[in-house]
Amino acid sequence: MQVQAVLFTLRIWSIEGKPKQWRARLQNVQSGEVTFAKDWEALIAQIEENLKELDTSQSIEQPEIIPNTKNKETHHENQN
Repeated sequence: MQVQAVLFTLRIWSIEGKPKQWRARLQNVQSGEVTFAKDWEALIAQIEENLKELDTSQSIEQPEIIPNTKNKETHHENQN
């Protein structure tokens, strides 16, 4: 199964005032592109725009998830 992925860093901070306002800085780690938003709607729009621009060359194969039963057994042993 192929999965397309994009990694973002997100910084959110408040600006003092009445009412208090929030700001956000969104950076696409792959492209380095940085955008700023003044509200949640603008932030979501920026994320959606970045997702539209995903290149198929950035596809990665999704790893198979294997449950770790050893930790469960160890956890139960420690409780007895």
